Amino acid sequence: MVIANDERVVRDGVRLMAETQPDLAVIATAAGDGALSPRVAGRLIRSYAAHRQADRIDPAALERLATLTDREREVLTLIGEGLSKAEIAAHLVVSEHTVKSHVSRLLAETGCRDRAQAAVLARRITN
Repeated sequence: MVIANDERVVRDGVRLMAETQPDLAVIATAAGDGALSPRVAGRLIRSYAAHRQADRIDPAALERLATLTDREREVLTLIGEGLSKAEIAAHLVVSEHTVKSHVSRLLAETGCRDRAQAAVLARRITN
């Protein structure tokens, strides 16, 4: 996952590599590869690792899935498929308020902080 700040880091790294080691930059580019200075490559790797750490799910959340009702697990699966509250309500033929209640309870039970983290959890348990 590359975000805008990381794109700037990559752009600066390519420019720095071209300025400090032009021979390596030209050879890498001619071979179809990119060239980053070691300093920028390190920053990019640390940034990526920080993003991956933020996406981690509490392992206990997997254990707490057993406390969810069948309907809450179904809602969790639909969140993982990217459906909105309105789409989930239409799919289950319930009100949006009911979906909101299911979502609130499943977030509390699994320890997920938001729907995005619940979606990651849902994708992990279905893959």
